[in-house]
Amino acid sequence: MFKIAIDAGHGLKTAGKRVDKRLDAAQTREWTLNDRVARYIAEAAKQYENVQTMRVDDPTGKKDISLSKRCKAANNWGADVYISCHHNAGIKLGTGGGIVSYCYKLGAKAAEYRDEIYKACIAAGGLRGNRSNPTPEKGYYVLKYTKAPAVLTEYGFMDSKTDVPVILTDAYAKKMGHATMEGIAKAAGLRKQPAMPRLLTVDGKWGKDTTTCLQQLFGTTVDGEVSNQYGKYKKDNPGLTSGWDWQDKPNGKGSNLIRAMQKWAGMPSGERDGEIGPKTIKAIQRKLGTTADGKVSDPSQMVKALQRWANEQ
Repeated sequence: MFKIAIDAGHGLKTAGKRVDKRLDAAQTREWTLNDRVARYIAEAAKQYENVQTMRVDDPTGKKDISLSKRCKAANNWGADVYISCHHNAGIKLGTGGGIVSYCYKLGAKAAEYRDEIYKACIAAGGLRGNRSNPTPEKGYYVLKYTKAPAVLTEYGFMDSKTDVPVILTDAYAKKMGHATMEGIAKAAGLRKQPAMPRLLTVDGKWGKDTTTCLQQLFGTTVDGEVSNQYGKYKKDNPGLTSGWDWQDKPNGKGSNLIRAMQKWAGMPSGERDGEIGPKTIKAIQRKLGTTADGKVSDPSQMVKALQRWANEQ
């Protein structure tokens, strides 16, 4: 599993970190801009195989988590790359600015990530600006004290007449989030998930197409198969059709997809065994608002509701 630690720089109330009021009457906080990009990085990461993301700042912005705690969280998690999202200042109502992307040491893997992220973001957003060196080395704390390669990107200047109208838009934040992930993927050699079917047929039968769609939505390995399922559940659940790996005896492994769905359905951590038994079926039925009888019939109202839910995501 490839792990991406994401850091929306600063906090919502950090003093001075906001768009110049002469360019934005609302004085949008830098954290708000950073947070949007961070969320779009996490969104884009779902397109790739075997990728997890974790926010190391406070996703509400209410608390400005210390840099040491952010680095420690990423290091303890075993992050493969650390991405810090920021927006710059210093143009003083000029027309210069642009994207700047930093790493700690040239020649290291972090420099490759930085360069790929910068190229992808410039291609997507166009804010090249007038920086004499838009990809410099810097000894910023999060770049120095993370075990993983780390990149800090300033996605535009909050006091630039050129940049501000662009960086305030959600469309730009989405471009930057997805471009950042594109740069990470290129440097790390990540592969995209197989294309998701546009819409599932709502037929109440949980087969390979439904499993493939759910695996993509829940960020687990996409192979269309629900692995390691105890065969005693097969007879009572005829709505579980193709792609189910039924075992004569329980092997204790379960399915990562079912485990993720157990969490989604609100099951306690101690009960998330990856098995599609009656408890799991009832939990999913309750989550979807269908009759909770612990069985998947053919066709199944629970599966129909699940397919409709998946099509809405």
